[in-house]
Amino acid sequence: MRILHTSDWHLGTTLKDHPRDFEHERFLDWLTELLRVEEYDAILITGDIFDTANPPHRALTIWYRWLTSVVSLLPALQIVVIGGNHDSAARLDAPADLLRALRIHTVGGLARMDDGRPEIAPTVIPLKDRQGRVRAVVGAVPFLGAATGADVSEVYQRVGQALRDVAPGDAALVLTGHLCALGPRPSWRSRESERDIVGGVQDVPLAVFPEDVAYVALGHLHRPQEPGERVWYAGSPLPMSFTEQDYAHRVVRIDVEPAGPGRPAVHVAGVPVPRWVSMETWPARGRSMPVAEAVLRVSALPAARPDSNTLPLVQICLAAGATAVDKRTLDELAVGKDIRLLYVDIDTSAPRADGSAPRARLEQVTPLIVLQNAWQEAYPNDPMPPDVLAAFDEAVAAHHAELA
Repeated sequence: MRILHTSDWHLGTTLKDHPRDFEHERFLDWLTELLRVEEYDAILITGDIFDTANPPHRALTIWYRWLTSVVSLLPALQIVVIGGNHDSAARLDAPADLLRALRIHTVGGLARMDDGRPEIAPTVIPLKDRQGRVRAVVGAVPFLGAATGADVSEVYQRVGQALRDVAPGDAALVLTGHLCALGPRPSWRSRESERDIVGGVQDVPLAVFPEDVAYVALGHLHRPQEPGERVWYAGSPLPMSFTEQDYAHRVVRIDVEPAGPGRPAVHVAGVPVPRWVSMETWPARGRSMPVAEAVLRVSALPAARPDSNTLPLVQICLAAGATAVDKRTLDELAVGKDIRLLYVDIDTSAPRADGSAPRARLEQVTPLIVLQNAWQEAYPNDPMPPDVLAAFDEAVAAHHAELA
């Protein structure tokens, strides 16, 4: 059996008001062809399908159009989708009964049973090979925010037992999650495009995942990484911000193969995702350029190519001393040139005249940062208690649910 793992699509996202729909559509065309050519039996999509809980109509259209096309082309493909912290669990779960008839299993969130504990049964999804034999069983655990009232360790232990209860002895056990895993290998996070998670799913130890699970498919972190031997982040298929421009993006291929008696072996490999639109920082990240040099570089660019969707996305960092007038001049020069100039920043890495820290761009200031700054100002000598963070996480989740 062959399974593909992908995550963090963020359909509907924009970068400085520029929609990324063209890139997402190219990715999904490429993904469909990969599924066909390499003969995948199943695909796991581990959260953040959409960029917001209330995605624009164009994002919903891309999502349902892709599901329709891939099911039409590959009717035997099994699709497992979990909700992420950017998604609305209710929105993903609403068409679940209809989609299940097409082998599309969605677990946007965990419902609660009468005793208040999360309901585990809907997360257990057997995957069959082309001869109809169960070769893997997935525990499709979605994002577990504080609002779910779920203990992360308890959920994964219960899901692990549920997998053992139904899985044949020669089937692989697979788990999903949308969280920050804390393993022996350091993690890399993008503070510009990964919304901070507070509460129980921030820095989750790898010990919460049962030892007999062959593969843990995680979402949330955009950079491809493996915090542990059997724990993989597929990463996002395209860079969501300029902080993500310098590394390769991927999906993950998982081959489940018999290895004698007992659970089968899995062989895992990353599959690089092409980039259809270049993303560039002038000069290299961490440096800046004089205004005159930037003006010359933009002025020397050729006229824009006919297909504006393929124009490079560019940010320029000007040396300290540049002004708002300089920024406006570059914006005007870039009109009709072969780039989309999204940001013109001025180097503020040095402390300001009053000795205070440089200011962050508005889009870098998240609600959590505002909370942390306010707490530090009110209680400079006291760390923020965990219950305050949990209450904040619950309030944010409730807000996104209302938007949905």
